[in-house]
Amino acid sequence: MKVELLYYEESEGFPVARNLLEQVLREEGLDEKVELILITSRAEAERHCFPGSPTIRINGADVDPSYRPSGDYGFRIRLYSFDGRIHPYPSAEMIREAIRRNGRMPKE
Repeated sequence: MKVELLYYEESEGFPVARNLLEQVLREEGLDEKVELILITSRAEAERHCFPGSPTIRINGADVDPSYRPSGDYGFRIRLYSFDGRIHPYPSAEMIREAIRRNGRMPKE
């Protein structure tokens, strides 16, 4: 399973997202390595289709099931809606569901 965490250095949500991601992986009994992708330029943001920081992808799929690519990529805080509020990181449940939905590699 490929687990990516894309961010930029000043992202306030990155530390929380990283901790939640690692916690959920442990709770799910997974030892996958998290690939940290530091975005440092507009060109990198576009190349990685980076909608904002933090962004977590499981096997290429965004953890937010409501996310739709807009083509507008760059340095911005990414916001997630859960618990009736807006947060600068995804919820543990969002991450867990993404792992369960997208985490298993297809059988050949």
